[in-house]
Amino acid sequence: MSNQSRYNAGATNQRGMIMANSMSRRSLLWHAVQVSVGGALASAVTRNAHAAECVDLKAMDQGELSTRQGLHWTAMSPNPDQPCMKCGFFTPSTEGCGNCGIFNAPTAAMGHCDSWSAKS
Repeated sequence: MSNQSRYNAGATNQRGMIMANSMSRRSLLWHAVQVSVGGALASAVTRNAHAAECVDLKAMDQGELSTRQGLHWTAMSPNPDQPCMKCGFFTPSTEGCGNCGIFNAPTAAMGHCDSWSAKS
């Protein structure tokens, strides 16, 4: 068996040297972007799952649900500068959770509603 046939499985560079398992820069960058986006999505899903642990909408009575809906409450604030944890009505309890003075009930620290007011 000749040396040439032994190395046919690998690509060669301009100097004729064998490059085993080479990856282009473009491919490397694409994989880096995929990993970064995947990590960000996993983090967001984890935060939303933790927010769901704080607030059980199925266990709430109609009055509390109506109040939250009327104030457009969300478990994840659309404005990163205005989460519940930075609101004057929020009292922290456990990690990621707390109590809201408006709802008089548990809420997610990263949540938001229309009654948000900066802590003084």
